[in-house]
Amino acid sequence: MARRKKKKLKGAFKLLFVLIGAFVLLNYLHTYEVTENKKLLEKKQKDQNYQQCLNDREIPEEIVNNLKALENSLNEYIAKYNVGFKYEELNYDYSLSYDSDKVFYGASLIKLVDAIYLLDNDIDLSLTKKYESSYKRAFSSKMDKRTVGENVSLKDLMEYAISVSDNTAHLMLIDYIGFDKLQNYGKSLGGKVILQGGDKFGNQTADDTMIYLNKAYELINNHKNGELLKNAMLNTEDNHLNFDNIVFGHKYGSYASYYHDIGIYFANEPYLISVLTTHDSNRSIVTNISKKVYEIHNKIVEEKEIYCYNLAYN
Repeated sequence: MARRKKKKLKGAFKLLFVLIGAFVLLNYLHTYEVTENKKLLEKKQKDQNYQQCLNDREIPEEIVNNLKALENSLNEYIAKYNVGFKYEELNYDYSLSYDSDKVFYGASLIKLVDAIYLLDNDIDLSLTKKYESSYKRAFSSKMDKRTVGENVSLKDLMEYAISVSDNTAHLMLIDYIGFDKLQNYGKSLGGKVILQGGDKFGNQTADDTMIYLNKAYELINNHKNGELLKNAMLNTEDNHLNFDNIVFGHKYGSYASYYHDIGIYFANEPYLISVLTTHDSNRSIVTNISKKVYEIHNKIVEEKEIYCYNLAYN
């Protein structure tokens, strides 16, 4: 009887030890799971805070202060030349300008307004316009390949006017739209000097062209024919905003001493830039300004990422 009791007692102890061990293990696993879940939730919250900070349009003052040296370098360079300039971030509340209200003869910049008018008013681009000899002008590399008397689609005219700055295409478009309608459309967007100057090209300012670029960007991203406009702007025809491997969608304008280039940098962090000059003989000025702006842009993106990371994770 004593041996049986001892065996039962040992068995009971073993069972007790097993139960205690199982309890301790389960408690450990539960604690580990709770801890890991807490860590995951904390990381998720930090990730959300980081993304929310990046999405915030505001640029903190400490970042703005860190941009002063680059801004001064840009301003000192622009001050050497006759330039109207404006730059605007599209993800952030940040912009720069220099004589952005100065009036220049705009030349072919008006052709961007032709295009955004057609899209913004949902004009059927398959409609056509008859090519008459009275429209024929120099610097019309696409329309020179078309035959006088044929019907040309608005789609082709828009593409020609933007991609190679075809003058004949512009005159056909402005006749189709109507001078007063195009002028009033530009004014409705906020343009101040559109089609002033006595011809069908007219004056421009960097302020006005920035308005038209904003509308173009909106249409490119939201209109069914937006991709047509984007592709037409992404050309290398006298594109002096481009440098190295950095490519802009753009519209240039050139006449006599005037040379202008305005464009959109299509990226996750996009921006707009307008450079109007009387330096057709030295177009590298536009490229140098574009490089300096891109440097500022990269600094903003880099500094904002560092700022948001420190705010969220430290």
